[in-house]
Amino acid sequence: MNSQFDTDDSKIEPWRAPEALQPFVEEGDLQFIWDVVDAFDRQTRSRVEAARAALTEHRMDTVRAQVHGILGGAKQLGFEELGAACQELESPAVKEEAAQAIVTRIERLFERATRSIALARERGAVD
Repeated sequence: MNSQFDTDDSKIEPWRAPEALQPFVEEGDLQFIWDVVDAFDRQTRSRVEAARAALTEHRMDTVRAQVHGILGGAKQLGFEELGAACQELESPAVKEEAAQAIVTRIERLFERATRSIALARERGAVD
């Protein structure tokens, strides 16, 4: 099985704040970081649901718009695979059938990201 789809938490590393957020880590402003992470979680969860609903209604423009909204946050927080999957789906060349599979991959990568974040929270550290 491809590791990006593993659900075994023992294979998931705790999330670490990317370089762009390191100044906040160094200042000890973990609350700001958790606020950013929480906003990413809420918005991404909502956008994934909206993308899935738009797929069932055959509205590819809406699917692409929702996925585009996930892309920036994913990359900002260091979830490169999630960002890459979003970027792949943004292409107008992606047809609906392929989009179904990519949205499923985005969902799995997002769930993996949330497990990674949960592990960091349990650890009480992001560095």
